[in-house]
Formats: sequence, structure tokens, C-alpha cells
Amino acid sequence: MLQPELIEAHGYIAETHEICTEDGYHLTVHRVLSPNNRISLSTDTIIPDAAITDKKNNEDCSSSDLDCHKILETLGCYTNPSSKLPVIICHGVLSSSADWVLLGPEKALAYVLCDNGFDVWLANARGNTYSKSHKYYSIKDRDFWNFR
Repeated sequence: MLQPELIEAHGYIAETHEICTEDGYHLTVHRVLSPNNRISLSTDTIIPDAAITDKKNNEDCSSSDLDCHKILETLGCYTNPSSKLPVIICHGVLSSSADWVLLGPEKALAYVLCDNGFDVWLANARGNTYSKSHKYYSIKDRDFWNFR
């Protein structure tokens, strides 16, 4: 099952966009949209390194064992529902954007952010399942894999 199909199977709306880089790579970006219009968090809830902060208790919630859904639900700092902050999430080495939706609704980071009003974009690096296209080279060409 491809990424957009997985997103839609989980009850969300998927968009697929292609970005063409200056050096000829075609990168696929998936956008996750919620069928619900939930309200978004205010900008002062997010710190520059993208960790979640509870300003009431001045606690940084960036540890690996956090329950991001519970944190977002309990922060209580809400703004106008029409204002959505964009979030771009990129996977690690040898992965794809699917990493952010595989756990399903209420568990996967992409869905938790989407449900809390963020405009969620899932990036894919050069050469992964969703970004194996180039203006001049095929994946069989050595130059395709020479990322500069």
C-alpha cells in the first residue's frame, strides 16, 4: 500500500506534491489533511527546535518517551481554527514519509499534529521509495546516487 492509500485508509485526506530541486531530483512530499476541522495550537507553544513545551509548568517535553497526543490535548493554548501552522517532518536514513503514519490515528505523529490543527507535510529524501526520479538520470545511473 502506498503512502496516500495508507493515509486515506486511516480516514485522513492525502495530497501528493512533487518538488524539483536545482540539481534535477524530483522529491515527493505528502500532505496530511484531517477531515475534521479541529483547532490549532498557538505559536508560543512550540520552541525553535520543534520540541513541545508546556509553558504553564515550564517543562520541555522533548524526551523519547513522551505521549505527544496527551501533551497536545492538555496544553490548552488554542487560537483561531483557521490559522494552521505548517509542520514539515522528514524521516531518518533509509526510511520514508510512511514512518510518520504507520502507527495509525491517535498514535502516529503526523495524525496527532493534524488532529491538533497543524498543516502537516511529510518530506522524502533523495533515493527513497517516493523520490527515485531525476531530470536526467535513472536510479541505475551512478550519477543519480552522487548526492552533492
